[in-house]
Amino acid sequence: MVNVCFCILTELLAKNKVTAKYLAEKYEISVRTVYRYLDVLAAGGVNFFTDRGRNGGIKIADDYKLSASYLTDAEKKSLIEAVSIWSQTTSGTDAESLKTKLAALGGGGAQPVRMAGDKIILEGGLDGDSERIKNKIAPLKKAIDENFVVRIEYRSRSGSQTERDIEPRAFVFKQMVWYVYAYCRNRKDFRTFKLSRIIKLKVTDEKFIPASDEKYEWSLTDNASYEKKDILVRLKESARYDAEEWLGVENVKPLSEPDGEWKYIASAVITADASLVPKLLSFGDGIKILLPYDLKAEALKAAQNLLKNNE
Repeated sequence: MVNVCFCILTELLAKNKVTAKYLAEKYEISVRTVYRYLDVLAAGGVNFFTDRGRNGGIKIADDYKLSASYLTDAEKKSLIEAVSIWSQTTSGTDAESLKTKLAALGGGGAQPVRMAGDKIILEGGLDGDSERIKNKIAPLKKAIDENFVVRIEYRSRSGSQTERDIEPRAFVFKQMVWYVYAYCRNRKDFRTFKLSRIIKLKVTDEKFIPASDEKYEWSLTDNASYEKKDILVRLKESARYDAEEWLGVENVKPLSEPDGEWKYIASAVITADASLVPKLLSFGDGIKILLPYDLKAEALKAAQNLLKNNE
């Protein structure tokens, strides 16, 4: 409730006028709930009024200003991090506007709020964590937030083991795997390091200074070297949610004529890298691969080998 109230207040501050219907649709609540939240804001001293009629709406009083003490620094930081993550999933400008307004809530000797959420890159779901990974994320987060150099011992996929000094910039979470995106002083270039392959790490006392115009241009694989495939699959209800997470809800549609348990069909263009077949197998009996035929054959062979190895 508090987060929605604050978002509604920000909408009123950012826009000249909004309608209750707009707020209800944006925050997925009822119009009645919108007015209940407005009552809460009014009780907290927010002055606004409503215009009725065709061009009516809710408007905040022109002389209303949000006090810098309205939120604590910790609350501001938490909100900015949340909005920063949200901004990675939306193409609109509302997220950036909200971040700017939150960061501007200074005064009273308060320190500028660091947008740590900008340094978290999310790809895929939000599960898959473990104590082992958490123990690596905690010190790396400190290094990312405060620009500390980190010394790591890293074992590559080929088995070679190296010691490196890295300047971490962001976390990457892709297909249930955590990575850290960092500048590697040994290679003199940016790299992504899989957390599970970091044998041990130490946050040093040395600080680095990132470039002011630095942009994240990370890649976990050289996608240019992999073929793109048009896939077409049928899905059971049990696999629908995971398929929507993977392919996007717009690419998963109900069948006009369900065939028994097969109720959905999904199509998408995806990169046929080494993770594709294991991803398809992760759906178990909830998926039926229709196209392409070579991918169907590859997945069938992998499933047969798995069964054979576990007999």
